[in-house]
Amino acid sequence: MKILYIAKHGQQNNDDEGSIYKSLTLLGHKVDRFQLNYFKTDKPILDNISNDYDFALFHKLPDADYVEYVCNKWKGVCWYFDAVGKGFDSNDDYVNLVKDYFYIGLFTDGDFVNSQNKNNIKLLRQGLDLDDDNDVFVPNVAYRLGNEPIPFIFIGTIGHGGYLEREQYLEKLKNDFSGWRPHNKYDIFKEHLASVCRQTKIMLAMPPVTDHYWSNRVYLLGGRSAFVLHPYSSELEKQFGDSMAFYKDYEELKEKIDYFLQNNQERQSMSQKAHSIILNEHSYFHRCEELVETFVDYR
Repeated sequence: MKILYIAKHGQQNNDDEGSIYKSLTLLGHKVDRFQLNYFKTDKPILDNISNDYDFALFHKLPDADYVEYVCNKWKGVCWYFDAVGKGFDSNDDYVNLVKDYFYIGLFTDGDFVNSQNKNNIKLLRQGLDLDDDNDVFVPNVAYRLGNEPIPFIFIGTIGHGGYLEREQYLEKLKNDFSGWRPHNKYDIFKEHLASVCRQTKIMLAMPPVTDHYWSNRVYLLGGRSAFVLHPYSSELEKQFGDSMAFYKDYEELKEKIDYFLQNNQERQSMSQKAHSIILNEHSYFHRCEELVETFVDYR
């Protein structure tokens, strides 16, 4: 297939776009990347791009003019990564805009997909990002958060809409585990994240989580061999079975932190099994296979 990929390419963070581009090309597709900026400056360039692409892939376009233009010129395939209907107003506003224009909408939030019941709205999770050789990132051994192994840590967003339950859990952890704090930096990606996963006994995942929605953290961390302690989700349990540890409330979270800090062999065995499952089933390579299959089936 011939695909126009409109995104913010070359980012130095987790760079989902780089992994998606690499995966699509490894699958044999011709992918041309367009660097997303603003509609006013991009439109003259887009005007000169052929309309013979099978589809234009995008995640989040800057405004309504951009959305309308792209989806009218090409078959727009929107792959949207964030939670919908869970207290993040800007997410909801964007989805309400774009769903009137795209050819196919691919969403990581299964609750939203189930609520729509439309043939052109499909579920497609995110996945494990891989390096330029489509392999797992090798830890940067020089990158450490401290001189000692870390018992448990949470690395993620706090402090705005949709994260009330998360913030309540974190406050309780700070009170119940003396000296503990969630990590306050968000620039840990790729080989640096692999290093932190290797240094840490338990990587925490936090709400919001439902039976049909969870963040990509589970694949990013577990795919880097971390032991992930995750809020319970029946669908996620189907993927991992007894290779992943879950908690249903704060008290169970606290109990399982204590338990798995004391049971190294069980913890390491579970993380190895989860790591294998993610590599074999949940990388961006697998997601891109599913993306193309979904487009072909719908077409």
